Amino acid sequence: MSTVDAETIDHLAKLSRLTIQTEEKNTLVTQLSDIITYIGRLSELRDSIIPVHETINGLQDVTRSDEPRDSLSPDLALQNVPTSRIRDHKIVVPGVFNSPTDL
Repeated sequence: MSTVDAETIDHLAKLSRLTIQTEEKNTLVTQLSDIITYIGRLSELRDSIIPVHETINGLQDVTRSDEPRDSLSPDLALQNVPTSRIRDHKIVVPGVFNSPTDL
């Protein structure tokens, strides 16, 4: 079972771009540890009492076959995009990460 510590909380806060105060970290460490422990107990219970089923409704292979078909053309996809957002026939969007270390 994985453990939650202040470093884990710091990492999660950085990933979610949240600012968490020191006193909140202590509370979150306790709460997340309790949640993970509870989920672990549920997993053990489920495996020992409830039979394993692959599906809920008994159906198998209900996905459609993977066949080529017409899709949205690039020109049609760019039709409603502001021209300021188009570069080299691609849509330019704002960056999410400041640097590769933000991952």
